[in-house]
Amino acid sequence: MQVCQSEVATNAYFVLLINHFYLEISAHIDYDLYMGKALFCQSCLSNLAVPSRMHIFLFLRTSGPTTVTEIVRQMSLSQPTVSYHLKQMEESSLLSKKRVGRLIYYSVQEKCPNNQKACALKQINFNTTSLQGN
Repeated sequence: MQVCQSEVATNAYFVLLINHFYLEISAHIDYDLYMGKALFCQSCLSNLAVPSRMHIFLFLRTSGPTTVTEIVRQMSLSQPTVSYHLKQMEESSLLSKKRVGRLIYYSVQEKCPNNQKACALKQINFNTTSLQGN
C-alpha cells in the first residue's frame, strides 16, 4: 500500500493537534473528570482526526447553524459524503441538529452531553494553517 506524502503530513499534524488539545483541555475541566471520566473526549477527538470532519467542525464553529447544502458548498466533498460525516459527528455528540421545515441545521454542540459543561473543543484555538492545503 502506497501512502502519499500529504497523507503522512496530515496524520502527523493530527497527532500534534491531539497532543496540543490534551495540554489545553486540562485548563478547562477538573482533574478527576480528566483522569477518570474523559473517555468521551476520545470519541470526539477520533472523529476530528478525519481531515474532512475537522474542516466541517471548524466551518460550523465559525459559521454557526448551517444546512447540509451550505456545508457542501464550502467543502470539496459530495453531498452523500458530507451527510455521512455529519451523521458520524452527531453520533459522537460533536454536533447537534435542528429541523426547520424540510431543512436540517447542524451546529457545534454547546455542552458536553456527558458532563453538561461547556464543550472544551469550542474553546480550543486550532491551528488551521496546516489544513489549508488538504
